[in-house]
Amino acid sequence: MTKRPNLFDYATSELSQDAFLCWLIQWADHKYATVDPALHRTATEFLKSIGRKFDNNPFKEATALQVEIEQQYKYIDVLVRIKIGDQKYALVIEDKTDSTARKGQLEQYRETIKKEYPESNLLLVYLKTGEILPEAKREARISKYVVYSRNDLLRVLETGANETNDSILSDFYQRLKSRDDLYQKYLTPLKDWKDSKLAWEGFFSELHKNMEKIIVEEKEKIYWDFVNNRGGGESRFGIWHTVGLFSVHLLLVKKWDKTGRHFLALKVGEVRKNRSKVRNKFHQSLMEHAKTSRWSGKLERPARWGNGAWMVIAESKEKDYWLPMDDDGKVNMDETVEKLNEAYKLLCEFECE
Repeated sequence: MTKRPNLFDYATSELSQDAFLCWLIQWADHKYATVDPALHRTATEFLKSIGRKFDNNPFKEATALQVEIEQQYKYIDVLVRIKIGDQKYALVIEDKTDSTARKGQLEQYRETIKKEYPESNLLLVYLKTGEILPEAKREARISKYVVYSRNDLLRVLETGANETNDSILSDFYQRLKSRDDLYQKYLTPLKDWKDSKLAWEGFFSELHKNMEKIIVEEKEKIYWDFVNNRGGGESRFGIWHTVGLFSVHLLLVKKWDKTGRHFLALKVGEVRKNRSKVRNKFHQSLMEHAKTSRWSGKLERPARWGNGAWMVIAESKEKDYWLPMDDDGKVNMDETVEKLNEAYKLLCEFECE
């Protein structure tokens, strides 16, 4: 059977996603309850799922909602003014697909709406359908936004798509589900996703959740990100630890240059002077310390020494040592966490005089 064309295969921008969210939320207004009851229920459930993120759950008993929406009001992606009885709410949605909010952006929007609508209860939501970087999640919460993920949205839309024949909702759900499948591809054999950026993001995101359970007291030291450069950039999962005057980062690196290689590296920084001396000293001390651990013989000097503010002092000899696989070629997450925890312990015990 020929697959039906999907509108959102062509409307892929954040503005298109903004438009869909505005369209969906508008259906929650009570005046549309009989126009398409299933779509009205889906829209209402979307607002309720947002409400459950807040302690007071403002939309728990949401009936007879009056909804007014403004898109790009003072650069805010989606502003929803909601009235339930005599209660007024100003719902701000900062909507992202793959990008992140610029510094100060979330606070600026919060203060703008507080001044514009002092009589309304302010509800701030950071919604992202891509993977949410740990740092972005922290920034959102510091700015008093609740975080609404792709999985949160998929749960609502899956139910709605099964209840209504609306092609717009169905198209958006199918597009989002297809994208989610790409993030989840790390659950298949590594050979099938080693060249997929989205799969590496999905893998690093899941690895981050698992490592937070192990390194509970210092979980703010765990991160993953993407660093752009002229070679195509690199995806990184990292844990850092202070050694003397410097930070040493344990990094799992996937390069997007012609080599496409993935490996474990240890990097020192930020070094402002005597860089070669500091780099060599850290390398020698680390290699000596590794001899007494389970990492004995597993690390080596990088193929090329760097001389920047951040420098690699050692790499894994075997590219897949830190990425253990089962017989079917799938990455074993539990063993990966165990190996990283070993490496982190090595880092914590390491000293460089």
